[in-house]
Amino acid sequence: MDVELNLAENVEWLSKSGSAKVYGKIHIKGPPYVVNGNLKSVEGKMIYFGKTLEIKYAEIEIASNKIFLTLRAQTSVLRRRPVPPFDSVEDTIEINIERSPVDCLDIDLISKEFSEKTSKQEAWSLLSDNPQVSGNDEFIKEEFAKFIDTAFINPIFSQILKETHLFDEVSVKVPAFEKIAQENKLDALNRIDRAELYLGKTFGRIYLGYNINFIRDITGLDLRHGIELMYRFKGSNVIRALYRSDEKGEVEKYLGIERHIRF
Repeated sequence: MDVELNLAENVEWLSKSGSAKVYGKIHIKGPPYVVNGNLKSVEGKMIYFGKTLEIKYAEIEIASNKIFLTLRAQTSVLRRRPVPPFDSVEDTIEINIERSPVDCLDIDLISKEFSEKTSKQEAWSLLSDNPQVSGNDEFIKEEFAKFIDTAFINPIFSQILKETHLFDEVSVKVPAFEKIAQENKLDALNRIDRAELYLGKTFGRIYLGYNINFIRDITGLDLRHGIELMYRFKGSNVIRALYRSDEKGEVEKYLGIERHIRF
């Protein structure tokens, strides 16, 4: 497989989490699958904690399966003025993410009207609409990384791959930020970068699924493959065979008859 996808500037991506006009180029080669390219947007919106975040600039860059994010966005909030007369006023929270890996975002939250009186943690509580949850820096990174992963990266790339008509089912998973123990900064050296790609295709009564896990640690890149095969032989009954290995290298093997009901 060697596919290059080109998105013109008038391509609009829509989902329940938001919308954006996207352009860029993605190159997929394999197996083993290696993805490179970038997608950009200068117009769009995201729904986060019930608030609409206006996208000023966003870029998702992929370099040998590692995903980087750059983001400029903002949203309006209602808050208590941090100076007299302490009344309720409108403010704008700006979200700035410098180019950084999606599992370790370099994120800053800024109050447009009261920048000197509002910390990143206070801006987060305004964004999440929960004054009881301020969150430390690592917590903010983790929560925003989870949102970006589940709301945008997974669905965007899944839809792009489906549009090639080479696969019926596509899933891209990039586990969000992995916490580093504060008492041991050397834990950062043992940090593992992970990504998972699942591709499925139906051929008549046969369904074939291919799974690959990309695991990168200080010793290098480890690729772990898995195969799923299903054969529908009578009504909703299928013979299912599975072979895959998990993050620890333990192999799972399965062969059995199952009933799959479609609604």
